[in-house]
Amino acid sequence: NSLNMNKKTVLLVIGLIFKVTLFASQVDTIQVYSQSMNKNIETLVLSPTTNQGTPTPVLYLLHGFGNNAFGWVEVKPNLQELAEKYNITIVCSDAMNSWYWDSPRVDDSKYETFFSDELYRFIGSNYNVLTGRKNTAVAGLSMGGHGALWLASKYPSLYGAAGSMSGGVDLREFGGSWNLSEHLGTYSADNSLWSDYTVAANLERLASAKLALIIDCGLDDFFYNVNIELHSQLNKIKVPHDFIIRPGAHNRAYWNNAIEYQLLFFHQYFNSADQ
Repeated sequence: NSLNMNKKTVLLVIGLIFKVTLFASQVDTIQVYSQSMNKNIETLVLSPTTNQGTPTPVLYLLHGFGNNAFGWVEVKPNLQELAEKYNITIVCSDAMNSWYWDSPRVDDSKYETFFSDELYRFIGSNYNVLTGRKNTAVAGLSMGGHGALWLASKYPSLYGAAGSMSGGVDLREFGGSWNLSEHLGTYSADNSLWSDYTVAANLERLASAKLALIIDCGLDDFFYNVNIELHSQLNKIKVPHDFIIRPGAHNRAYWNNAIEYQLLFFHQYFNSADQ
């Protein structure tokens, strides 16, 4: 009868509201001021809301070349749900085409300082998050994959875990691409500088950082060979890491899948007793 139908409708609506609330998270689009570059940097912060009042670990999620703070939400439209599922605050910030260093040649490109000092302190001061290496991870795709390994290996007191997806982990193989020469000059003119600024040439630093590492790349990715070589070199110096190769290319479909594995990896790291 109509009374029973109304009850069912009410219960259905309540169920829908509960489902929406369960997978809700607070998404802030903010401007974070960088004193080192004297400008505001657009930043997206996805904060889980289920356990409000309880501080959460943080994942800094880095975009690729030619993208911006919204790049990861475009790759993974349900990124908010994953922040909620794993109870992790996810921070995505615009890094232009910086490669996440303080550029040795471009004076106003200091994104290493921004991410590992200015943004890090801002998030710690303005959001209900846990701080320190055991509660902080950094990961990214392509340029951001290199950036994540670069930042984590240089600042092991800040980051305890790092992930690379389709990462450009050896820049020396791609000297004419992605405005690298703007930052480093031509490879032929100063290959030692290129080595100084590439992750694959600084493996002892990566080893000494004692990070929880996850690295993956698709079989059809143009970064496949440099990732295989990185894996091999890490094995030679006995650096523990998860390494995943699976079918896929350098595209959103691959990263949409890869981030699921990486978030699970970081969730397990944050909840492990032996960090």
